[in-house]
Amino acid sequence: MSAFLGAIGFVGIIVGIVLMVIGRIKKRKYRGGIIAIISVILFIVGVATTPDSVGNTKKADQTDTHKVTPGKITNKHLLIDLAVRSETLIEKYDKIDNVKVDEDNITAQKMVDQKDTTGKIYKNVYKVTGQYSWKDRRYDYELIISFKKNNIDESGSVLKYESETSGPVIDVNLTTAK
Repeated sequence: MSAFLGAIGFVGIIVGIVLMVIGRIKKRKYRGGIIAIISVILFIVGVATTPDSVGNTKKADQTDTHKVTPGKITNKHLLIDLAVRSETLIEKYDKIDNVKVDEDNITAQKMVDQKDTTGKIYKNVYKVTGQYSWKDRRYDYELIISFKKNNIDESGSVLKYESETSGPVIDVNLTTAK
């Protein structure tokens, strides 16, 4: 709708100017000035209400590679990437191959900064819980990982890994960092 208003305003400005010029030449009033003023207002309203498409990914809370604020992750691409990362870690820690994690079988969230008992602070902490498939059966798992940068494609440290098949493998005692 805002693009329509902007386009009508732009066309109206041109028509108003043309009518003003014709009115000056013929010495008659064609109301070109009023049409031009109303069209300028429509054009400004159209431009002001147009959604900003430039830079939306910078303002977005979730992108394909990270989440800005703590909370549940709903971005499909981010969930897929976390599922693939989970598959790799499950195969490593459970010592099995051909694991499949479907993004529909996991929930993920970005957590607030965490610290361990030594006081080391972990930033960019993501928690993934769900199920993986192996040999036609489903198993539960939980994974907490801290990335060096807020980008799940970067390297990270596994802070907790626990699955139904292996039990707790890694479990750093974490508390909320203040």
